[in-house]
Amino acid sequence: RALALQILNKTDSAGQYTNLALDAALKKSNLSAPDKALVTILVYGVTERRLTLDYMADALSSRPMETLDGTVRRVIGIGKEAFYGLSSLTKVTLPASIVSIADFAFADCPSLEEVVLGEGSALTSIGRFAFSGCVSLATFQLNDRLVSIGEFAFEKCGALTSVSLPETLTSIGRGAFGKCYGLTRMDLPVSLRTVGDMAFYDCKNVTVITLHEEIKSIGAHAFLLGDGTNLKDAIDMTDISADSYVGKYVDAMTKAEETETEVETETEVESETEAETAA
Repeated sequence: RALALQILNKTDSAGQYTNLALDAALKKSNLSAPDKALVTILVYGVTERRLTLDYMADALSSRPMETLDGTVRRVIGIGKEAFYGLSSLTKVTLPASIVSIADFAFADCPSLEEVVLGEGSALTSIGRFAFSGCVSLATFQLNDRLVSIGEFAFEKCGALTSVSLPETLTSIGRGAFGKCYGLTRMDLPVSLRTVGDMAFYDCKNVTVITLHEEIKSIGAHAFLLGDGTNLKDAIDMTDISADSYVGKYVDAMTKAEETETEVETETEVESETEAETAA
């Protein structure tokens, strides 16, 4: 990681081409092949997302970005695929300065059990597939500045038993918590406005969902929880008006479930009748 930072500093301060600076540094290093691969991912990941990282950091920083030391600017984000498939990773502690976790940053890290954010964390976004396939991830305390969770960000994180979504969150992407079998309830914050398609698909052990009228968009099959789970029974409708967008959504989904159940029942009866007639 230190080498990756050195390369990024060189490309900015000395105006070197990224590929040439990277190639020269790797040839001089004694790093193993996996470590060289990690350096490559870090360098290109930060380079690819630089505009996004600078924009988000500028929005959160108390000082203008142009006044910050170049090195500081380089360590405020985790690049695309930075730790992808790292099987030996068990715990991650992220500095408070991190403002974004890019796409696939920790995807398919099967041994990752815990993610810790620094006190006063500035994290505002978690990218697509960021922790997808982290089957051992059981602990991740989200911070109170988080705004968006990307598509399939926590898909197949079966060890997650609870997720505390902050009151700053406005968007949950498509399939973000799909197949999180350990979850038993989802309390969605009042700040939330958008829930993507299949956001909680196949979360078959969820029995309680708290929604709010402030939600403006719910994608297709967002709460397709799986066999045996009744959406109407799971959703807390205490503070939801039947005439609101959410109220109408739940009513439509409930009717669809009832229709599907009726069709299944009729099909079973017809099958039984045919079987008896054949016998």
